[in-house]
Amino acid sequence: MFKKIFITGTDTDIGKTFVTLGLSLLTQNLGIKTGVIKPFQSGAIDENLNVLNEVDINFIKKYSNGINTKTTYLLKAPTAPSLAACLDNVKIDLDFAKKDIETFSKLNDITFIEGSGGICVPIDDKHLISDFIKMLDIPTIIVARSDLGTINHTILSFEYAKRMNLNVLGVIINKFPNKTNDLSIIHLEKELKKHLNT
Repeated sequence: MFKKIFITGTDTDIGKTFVTLGLSLLTQNLGIKTGVIKPFQSGAIDENLNVLNEVDINFIKKYSNGINTKTTYLLKAPTAPSLAACLDNVKIDLDFAKKDIETFSKLNDITFIEGSGGICVPIDDKHLISDFIKMLDIPTIIVARSDLGTINHTILSFEYAKRMNLNVLGVIINKFPNKTNDLSIIHLEKELKKHLNT
């Protein structure tokens, strides 16, 4: 069993937090002590109270029971971490973020690390989410939305991850529309299997 798994995506707002919650509930229900950490939480401003808010982690807390949670950097603007940190006058230290994950993961049997946006989102002037995954040297799961362009976005993200020598455990297609027919799902699965060789 992997001790740490990074959850990334093909884009932003595709349900990485929802997928992270589902995976963490699954492992927790199997009796595995589970933790979830979000190293870079942008868009962390509460519109009503004007205070920092662990948005995605709070979602995990709301629907789980006893899962360990943590956030490393809370950034106000709902943008890429690089810009949000700049606007907040915060310098993101990737070594610190890595150490925070390593320390936190010691509390758990398995830890899910939720990324920000897609796999190529910038964290600072020199590093993307993919660079951080490589720095952590852990496997990743790519989350994609079920929408027009899914095959293209998923193959591009997967091929890029391969080029970065990342260990992709698999792809989770999220947010199927209510009236999606079986033929569409079969076609999507067939095309992705053909191109991703999984």
